[in-house]
Amino acid sequence: MSAIIDMPLEKFQTYFIESVPQYRALQLRAVARGAGYLAYDMPWAESLVGDPASGEVHECAITTLIDAVCATAIQTRLDRNFRTATLDLRVDFMRKSRAGRTISCEAEVLRIDADTAVVRAVAHEGEKADPLAISTGSFAIISLRKAAS
Repeated sequence: MSAIIDMPLEKFQTYFIESVPQYRALQLRAVARGAGYLAYDMPWAESLVGDPASGEVHECAITTLIDAVCATAIQTRLDRNFRTATLDLRVDFMRKSRAGRTISCEAEVLRIDADTAVVRAVAHEGEKADPLAISTGSFAIISLRKAAS
């Protein structure tokens, strides 16, 4: 079982989000976690707007949110922390975001083995059945021994 599931949410937030400058800039917040599951929120901010006329959040910010949730969700299935690297991330945008709305992203680990993981994610504004984007990605799992050699 993963040690991060039992980690206090404040410590999880500091370790997995606050320590990464781009995640901090997006103001990501962990909101739920379980074995093979993780959810983050990204509050609307003017600095994230891609179209000033509509107030919609830029797709790159949403893609970064999705990548962050997927990569960290893998940790919920590991017995200790490993580094991960995105190998492939397909993001299909279904619609534009709405001004002033928090964007939530939920990720589920579909498959994991010693070296790779496959994760699926949905980004939405509170209603999973009305997604902003759906995503599937594959990630390398890098042990510290492999990284040192």
